[in-house]
Amino acid sequence: ATFGVSAGETGYIEFWLTNLLGGVILLALVYAVIKLEKPANVREFFKLGPVDWTSVGLMLGITVVLDALEFLFLRSMVYDPIRLYLNSLGIWGGASMSIGFTPDTSLWWANIPLLLSIIWLEAPEEIFFRGYVQNHLQERIGPNKAMLAGALIWDLWHIFDPAEFFRRLLFALAFSAVFRLRQNTTALAIWHPLGNRLLMLAALIPM
Repeated sequence: ATFGVSAGETGYIEFWLTNLLGGVILLALVYAVIKLEKPANVREFFKLGPVDWTSVGLMLGITVVLDALEFLFLRSMVYDPIRLYLNSLGIWGGASMSIGFTPDTSLWWANIPLLLSIIWLEAPEEIFFRGYVQNHLQERIGPNKAMLAGALIWDLWHIFDPAEFFRRLLFALAFSAVFRLRQNTTALAIWHPLGNRLLMLAALIPM
């Protein structure tokens, strides 16, 4: 415990601060791009169009399919063997959506609002990696190669959890493929943070 706060609660606060820092860094990257590129129309530059419900439906369907396949066999036959092998080589990474800390349940009234307060942080992630990186790679190497390169670059951004790179890459390809098809960042910038927060809430509430 630190200053009367349990180790689990300290871990939760560290998780919140780390995610907050990541979101601030991504906002800074988006701001730097705007300053350097000086786009005439920021929304058009990042492909931030009207909410595209087809994209939302595609992401929902793909996520359900990937989660179902993970539950049926990908986790036991692919993800875990790769992760454990990389762990044996000294490469850090825990199972996806595993929580390496146990928040103080008496502080649920603070922990859940803290979690919800960072629901925005994956939005600049989508704006930067899909709306800028993948979008502008399309003009140089073509849409299909840009889809693959954008997914890989996004995956490498998650250096804090390298052993889960393969599972994350499948989801990255899904997000990149939806952007490739729809050329719209807005739905991805909504779905990504919302989906992650709902998963984390589902993991925390039983605690």
